[in-house]
Amino acid sequence: MKVRRRYHLHTPGLAFVAVTLLLGLGAVNSQNNLLFIAFGLAVGSILVTGFITGSTMMKVQVERLAPPTARAAEPWHVTYRVRNRSRWLPAFGLIVEERNARPRGSAPEVRTAVRHVPARQRRYARARCIPLRRGVVRLEAVRVWTAFPLGVMKKSATFQQPATALIRPALVPVSAGALEQALARAGRSEAISRRIGRDAEFHSLRPYMPGDPVRRIAWRASARTEDLVVREHYAASSGDVVIALNLSGGADAEPDQRRQREELAISVAASLAERAHVRGARVALIAPDSGDVILSSMDGSPGACDAIHDALARLDLDGDPAVRARRPIPDAAGAVVVIHAHEVDPSIGPAGVTHLSAARAAGRATKPEPQERAA
Repeated sequence: MKVRRRYHLHTPGLAFVAVTLLLGLGAVNSQNNLLFIAFGLAVGSILVTGFITGSTMMKVQVERLAPPTARAAEPWHVTYRVRNRSRWLPAFGLIVEERNARPRGSAPEVRTAVRHVPARQRRYARARCIPLRRGVVRLEAVRVWTAFPLGVMKKSATFQQPATALIRPALVPVSAGALEQALARAGRSEAISRRIGRDAEFHSLRPYMPGDPVRRIAWRASARTEDLVVREHYAASSGDVVIALNLSGGADAEPDQRRQREELAISVAASLAERAHVRGARVALIAPDSGDVILSSMDGSPGACDAIHDALARLDLDGDPAVRARRPIPDAAGAVVVIHAHEVDPSIGPAGVTHLSAARAAGRATKPEPQERAA
């Protein structure tokens, strides 16, 4: 692991050095003993704090643990392991921060503090921030610094630790109306899934937990066991749901406005996929840069929809211009919902496809349900 250690000139230190020089000039010009004493104390403070700070940072090591996958507009926690290899000198007032994270602006400053690391021990610190937008964040180096004890001298150690973190699209409130209409147009009848839910056939009994609805309590079984038990059922599934993302069009819009619309469409696609997944449907995605591979949520199994969110997170709008090209939709696809970032183009996809404007979908939480357009 490549390490770079250096001293820094910061505002408090420069101010202290300037005052020290003024004290020295005043003492020489006036030959005042009190000024000489003050000048000596100031110089001694610089030397002592520089020695303590330098000795501390020579023995401190920081390791970033694997950064977890995060979601835009939600808290992201990055954990660090701080180790003090000194035999007798503890470390105080350590600041751990990320350096050269790319792309810039994807997340605010990632920083945390460690108050005390005893000699020959380690501590764990966790930085909390909220990513501003989705994408792949490249982390290059971790810097730890301290200005203990007097804040005069600041010394840092930078550890090169390349890593990448995936920021998934932010979820926005969308209505299930488009999903229901797409299922109805595709003629999908409800089937029984393997996921446990609140509908359909009986699955099993389990002990009562706080928050369970009273209507789900099996009173006869509870009377036999003398403990409250509730009924579990298989969840109702509505078959296959295909979410297609259309980023074509919008050539007349300003670049910032065009990018904002496309990011909103990506968030709507992720939110609709999440809603369909919770409903128990098998979800698929047709999007640019997805390798023409339809990602399935495996009958609503927990965590399976993460592949769809990861594919949307890796979508690079600044890369190949072909990312905004129209994508074909197979005729054999199930209930299809096409999310348009710009103008709605009904010519995309076979007959029976539900077309949805991303801007209208994001406002459905507070507006009446409009009639969808079909091809």
